[in-house]
Amino acid sequence: MKFARSLAVFSALFLAACASVPGGGQGIEQPISQQTPKTETSERARVHVELGRMYLAEGRFDIALDEAKLAAEIEPSYALSYDLMGLIYMALRQNEAASTAFRQALRLAPHDPEINNDYGWFLCQGGDPRGGLGHIERALANPLYAAPLKALTNAGLCALLAKDDTRAEHYFRRALTLERAHATALFWLADIAFRQGR
Repeated sequence: MKFARSLAVFSALFLAACASVPGGGQGIEQPISQQTPKTETSERARVHVELGRMYLAEGRFDIALDEAKLAAEIEPSYALSYDLMGLIYMALRQNEAASTAFRQALRLAPHDPEINNDYGWFLCQGGDPRGGLGHIERALANPLYAAPLKALTNAGLCALLAKDDTRAEHYFRRALTLERAHATALFWLADIAFRQGR
């Protein structure tokens, strides 16, 4: 339980939202965090989200939430604000509020890999690992996603929650191709092998 909670807070370090890439394929979108804000209000909202993300990482949830709400007031269409709110509410175990915030973020940026990964992890922890895997797979399918290792780890853990060792092993082995000494992947691969008598 502590591990899942820590991983949820850790996810806050990789917040992003998206905007369509000109000339890109359908569903391939670049996270807003990788773009230069186009307006002064978008830049102000981005700064408040970054501050909120730092406060969330420190466990200062009240201040983080204030920053996320302020960002949403400044720029109501800034999807990162709602994704951050979702992560904060998830850490606070306020699942209904988290779900509402994540769904608003997805309405604004339905193909964004970061938001899909965050929402997928939320669903996994909330008892819907198969639904969560669908969103995490959407994140992994985006070649512009900057944090596939995080999504592969989340996917492996979700597959374990779904009692699908084969699928979990697949995700963890993919994670090791990105980072050979990835401790979480190595631990759970050893656990799977032990339980299977290997």
